[in-house]
Amino acid sequence: MVSEGQSAWLVDVSYKTGQVTLRLVTSPGLKPIDWVDRDFQPYYLTTHQQGEPVKKLDLFTGNELELRKVNLRGKPAKDVKAWESDIDPAMSYAYDKGLRFGTLHRFSGNSWLPETSLNKELNSRF
Repeated sequence: MVSEGQSAWLVDVSYKTGQVTLRLVTSPGLKPIDWVDRDFQPYYLTTHQQGEPVKKLDLFTGNELELRKVNLRGKPAKDVKAWESDIDPAMSYAYDKGLRFGTLHRFSGNSWLPETSLNKELNSRF
């Protein structure tokens, strides 16, 4: 059982159909805990007119892209240009939530938030 304000280090994240599991180690106490989020839906991004509109930053050009977020139910059709369809859903979850492996997180509002703030230069490395 995880309580509001509890601190723990994030050591792993995994996905199986319908849920993401975070593996953390408590601070203090160093006890392993598994925390499950059953609300995450894997997705891919596309320029087609289906799905929820989202804005994403192109990491290569720095330009903002307007894309559509489509919940993943199998592979996209071959004629659909899709981004993030081959990324492990567990890694997508960690990235989307701003989680950082090996750092201390605090449980707040039914989610884990990194306790460490990074300056702009260090944040680009994560």
